[in-house]
Amino acid sequence: MSKIYVDEIAPKTTGGLVKTPTKPIWFGRMATEQTITRGVNVKLTGFTTNKIDTANAFDGTTFTVPTGMAGIYSVTTTISCDFDAIGNDGEVAQGFIYVNGSSYVTLRFTNVTYRDMAFVPLTITTMVDLAEGDTVESYVYLVDDNGGNAGTNTAGTTFSGHFIG
Repeated sequence: MSKIYVDEIAPKTTGGLVKTPTKPIWFGRMATEQTITRGVNVKLTGFTTNKIDTANAFDGTTFTVPTGMAGIYSVTTTISCDFDAIGNDGEVAQGFIYVNGSSYVTLRFTNVTYRDMAFVPLTITTMVDLAEGDTVESYVYLVDDNGGNAGTNTAGTTFSGHFIG
């Protein structure tokens, strides 16, 4: 019976670490509040606070699937919708994850009384099968009852994802 040594079947290592391809992981928290035009789907930008980007594929707004990394991804956006400064009378808060410029998944909250709605947290998590070069972005749609432009709060607005396989 022959013996198999670990060195013969284990991946080559350097300094005790196994070298594997970097799997894309991205994260960013919104750096500055963003004013959202009433009744318009608006792309969220500036996810640069505490930014993580293991594959140089996230520019703080858009994640683009790198070469050789097609597959299933888990994607999450959390949007802190802020109606506080414009009268606490938010009517609609809707968040989206866009893939290749089109809505892939949507979460909507509607306030039928139009009163006392200052902050609405929306969290959307989904899995999506992405090809090389596909893009993923976070969007929001806000409507305030008195016609004002609502916004996002930086403390609770994030965009992230990671490669599953």
